[in-house]
Amino acid sequence: MDCLVFKKGNSEIFRYPISNQTIGIGRGTHNHVILSDDEISRSHLTLSYQDEAILVSNHSSKGSQKNSVIFDKTSFQKGDVLQVGSWLILLDDVKSNQEVTRGASEEKTQIINYEPSKGTLNVTTLDVTVCTAEGKPKNFSFRHFPIKIGTGPHNSLILNDPYISQNHCVIDSRSGQFWIVDAGSKNGTWVHGKNIKEGLLCSSDEIVLGRTNIQIRWAQAAEKIKPHKDLIFEGMIGSSKVMREIFSLIEQVAPSDVPIFISGETGTGKELTARAIYQRSHRVGKPFMSINCGAISPNLIESELFGHEKGAFTGAVNSRRGVFEAAHEGTLFLDEIGELPLELQPKLLRVLEDGKIRRVGANHETAVDVRIITATHRNLFHEVKKERFREDLFYRLYVIPIILPSLKDRQEDLPYLVEAILATHAPSGRKISLTAEALEKLKNHQWPGNIRELKNVLLRSIYTSQDAEITPRRLCFFPTLDSFVEEAKEDETRPHTLEAGERHIILSTLNQCGGNKKKTADTLGIAKSTLFKKLKEYDIL
Repeated sequence: MDCLVFKKGNSEIFRYPISNQTIGIGRGTHNHVILSDDEISRSHLTLSYQDEAILVSNHSSKGSQKNSVIFDKTSFQKGDVLQVGSWLILLDDVKSNQEVTRGASEEKTQIINYEPSKGTLNVTTLDVTVCTAEGKPKNFSFRHFPIKIGTGPHNSLILNDPYISQNHCVIDSRSGQFWIVDAGSKNGTWVHGKNIKEGLLCSSDEIVLGRTNIQIRWAQAAEKIKPHKDLIFEGMIGSSKVMREIFSLIEQVAPSDVPIFISGETGTGKELTARAIYQRSHRVGKPFMSINCGAISPNLIESELFGHEKGAFTGAVNSRRGVFEAAHEGTLFLDEIGELPLELQPKLLRVLEDGKIRRVGANHETAVDVRIITATHRNLFHEVKKERFREDLFYRLYVIPIILPSLKDRQEDLPYLVEAILATHAPSGRKISLTAEALEKLKNHQWPGNIRELKNVLLRSIYTSQDAEITPRRLCFFPTLDSFVEEAKEDETRPHTLEAGERHIILSTLNQCGGNKKKTADTLGIAKSTLFKKLKEYDIL
């Protein structure tokens, strides 16, 4: 039996056994041989047999070469070298004592659990010992699941055994337990002498595939989160221990596809944190989509998430994809997930479990591959207890929690944040600094609006004066909600006009709703856009 040898430079990456079948090579998942490389086209080459000769056809606009000569179609035999991008492909005999080789890429889902109270990240590792008929035992450790096993190069564990199928079996995790699933192999997957289609695995079990024995065992290691060495991390700034621990946590969990749940007060930087996770993930370069679940009408949010077909409802004049489809192969950030209507939550849960969406008005489902990051300023534990948020959806999203501290709890970061904001937003040609007295005034403020409030305070100071220094007198803070209420009380002693009465009602309701504008609009029975218009009109914003 012949095999294709795939090399980069002088290093052999993997081998692919071939017989008299047509073989597709490319970046797309439909190929027999998948090369996850941007230099490679989705469908790059096809190898086929004709009268016992191997013919190669190029399908890529990026071109292919045989023995350094560009071709469209050519024959291929031992001694020839095909080149696609930086990959070299040769033809060789299958060696019975060929060592087991790891795959060129791994799935990017880790079984991890973060305990904020202990500051530890618990990571599950699966150790595998492979014994072939002729070769020596070889050990591997896996942290990424599912583990795909077979002779194909796209597998996590590639076995050179002619009695093993290209896609033989898969080891996956379900609710903290390991399961093995046969992937339609020809010779079966054997555990404890039984040919199984699907079964639960125990540590120290032995799996038999063809002439290969695989012994498995697993363990969970608790890794202490250590403060990151950098003070600036993907646009986030922090010298405090709590922020640098968050930087380290992001660095460790970002490469996986595990859901991440970000919580924190308004203005603490939840979207910036989500983008930092995306920048450190293997999905960087793919789409990053963000949607605020509290800023969209409940009647439209299903369409925004999942898309709709033409004619699905009044006004749907064209088909439109939602953010799940737009974020395919990338990352989707669902901000203010606590505002998602209760009746829509089961649909989101089903998408997270099945990886398929159905557009509004569609009769078919569409598969999507999306990494989910969610955020909220609400206490979702409380929302679950009040039955305003589904418990099963909560635990599907709350896998790795990242809790952002308020600005008043990270005072040591204030000088660095001030310096960064001034440097970024100062008008061209102007260098602006803060006096020591002004910095002290900032430290004594409570910052209910957190970093967003700090930024706006400094921007007002920058653009309302031409001075090079910001003094305490130039610092103008936001009025607090309490001051609004006091002002509303004063209105009671003033002449009653329609405008004054309306302003008083809005302020009182805003106070009763804890500053939540969506809840305020619902209580007043007006649209959220109308509320914002009134807030601006009465100079409340």
